[in-house]
Amino acid sequence: MLKRIGRAARIDMEENFGVKVNLKTWVKVKEDWQSNDSIVNKFKLK
Repeated sequence: MLKRIGRAARIDMEENFGVKVNLKTWVKVKEDWQSNDSIVNKFKLK
């Protein structure tokens, strides 16, 4: 899923800027995020 999101973002940026884009994606995962209601609610994952 992350690969598809990154690819779609890169393609969109290339179309908007008219040049090739090298997009690097960095993801940080918080420990025990699934048990933290504020994080789950923030991203509407319920």
